[in-house]
Amino acid sequence: MDKIKLNGDFNGGVLSEAEQVEAEMASSNPAYFCIHNAMRRYQYAEAVAYAQGEEGAFARLPAMRFFYFYARFLHGQSLWIQNCEAPLDFAAVTEDDVKYSMKLKEEIKQEHLLNSLDPLMRYLYGVILRQLGLHALAQDQLILAIAEEPFMWCYWFELADCVMSTKDLTDVLSRVRPHWMRDFFLDRAYSALNMTEEAYGTCKYLRKTLFSNAAKLMEKVRIAEPARLDDMDFYSTVLDVRGDKVRLAKLARDLHDIDPFAPETNVAIANYCRIRDQRDKTIEHLTMAIRACPDAPLPWLLLGHEYTELKNFVRATASYQKVVELNPRDYKAWYGLGQVCENDKKYPQAAVYFYRSAQNGRFDSRVWNALGDVYDKMEQAEDACRAYWQAYQVGDKDDGAIFKLGKIYERDEKKEKMVQAYERYIEVCEETLNGNSNGKGKEDPNRPGFAYSDVSHAYLVVADAYYNNQRYTEARALALKAALYSPTDTDVKSFCESILEPGDPGFDERSVLEKTFQSEYTCMEQSLDEPT
Repeated sequence: MDKIKLNGDFNGGVLSEAEQVEAEMASSNPAYFCIHNAMRRYQYAEAVAYAQGEEGAFARLPAMRFFYFYARFLHGQSLWIQNCEAPLDFAAVTEDDVKYSMKLKEEIKQEHLLNSLDPLMRYLYGVILRQLGLHALAQDQLILAIAEEPFMWCYWFELADCVMSTKDLTDVLSRVRPHWMRDFFLDRAYSALNMTEEAYGTCKYLRKTLFSNAAKLMEKVRIAEPARLDDMDFYSTVLDVRGDKVRLAKLARDLHDIDPFAPETNVAIANYCRIRDQRDKTIEHLTMAIRACPDAPLPWLLLGHEYTELKNFVRATASYQKVVELNPRDYKAWYGLGQVCENDKKYPQAAVYFYRSAQNGRFDSRVWNALGDVYDKMEQAEDACRAYWQAYQVGDKDDGAIFKLGKIYERDEKKEKMVQAYERYIEVCEETLNGNSNGKGKEDPNRPGFAYSDVSHAYLVVADAYYNNQRYTEARALALKAALYSPTDTDVKSFCESILEPGDPGFDERSVLEKTFQSEYTCMEQSLDEPT
């Protein structure tokens, strides 16, 4: 419901068509202005009181009927917050909340039988049905609303939240007529169902056909709609992840000027405070965002992250549980719960949470890595190997899942599998080195997941295996690389000395090899020490 905002916009003194209709309604019915003003101030009870005196205008002005029921709906949400002793604690929906929603549902249903429903009323009816868990009925109402007004993104947004399975999605697509807005709906629906490859394909198509850069697009949207609040909380999170302090500060300031109490504004300010390590202010603004819109999962999720950073695991658990209640398919919340349990050394419970996270976010290698780590701590080597292998399969390159897999095989003395795992790890490292990740032809030693000691160990183990299998040339090459990454490691030095002994096949003069080794080591050392 937070997709509908009552924010005015000015365009050089020229009223748009919607603003002209609004002006006509305000002039013909003064109560409309009072209701509009009360809702802008979040005084929903006051808006309901104004609307109740204008019930006779419902048939003549459908917008008045929508405002009446919409204000009542939001008033019920605000009452739930006011009646909670601790709104930030995890609490299930009470029986009174269900009764309130049921009463609204029955009244709108009666209104539908008497006067039929316009698209906005169908949208509100669908939202209430979704909250009551009647997803099939909600889909029916939202599809009818979309058929009349396909450009209303809030209709598509709520419809995506009603899709609970791929079967539901197939049924919905068969009933919705082709429209370019459907591609955006598909992206959201695929993401909600954790169909990452399909969502990526849709985004790639949209990127290719409609825009080339998401950040630039959002800036254009803000220029075209300077009073827009929708999705600005997600945009601020993107800027936070990118570490773009300048744009994030400007965005937070602009949103504060538009509406300082809106949840999107407080999330943007919280992200800016977080990037400046102001934890107290971050929690304060996230709390304000939650009070303004308690059903939005993003502020709860960010609040859980903050409490986890502060080692306040009790409140972090409550925040993550609230996200799971609002959206059971949010794999990041399940991942957060697993992290909390892992920090408390509750490994069996952490494994359950990480597994739920992996089910919903199966293409995120970090989840499978975490699951493998917990299984390894529980000494369940077989399960840990499966998790690490899955992490490698979905594209892990930073967390070293395949290296951890090799360590388990090495510990269990499964030499053949150990060598295969380390060979794959070496391939990943060499691909990374050749990828020019810092733009200067070499790997940044400070990048996450890149440990020289791990790379050296992998080279050493594989070199030893090759040497025992009489693959001397390959063994020497890998031994040299192991020494280049760990020149002070005594095990590496002793191994290199052993394979450089006179009389080894293929070695004529030890002095020549020593000079070659020293030359290659000097070149590598200079490249690693070169400033980026």
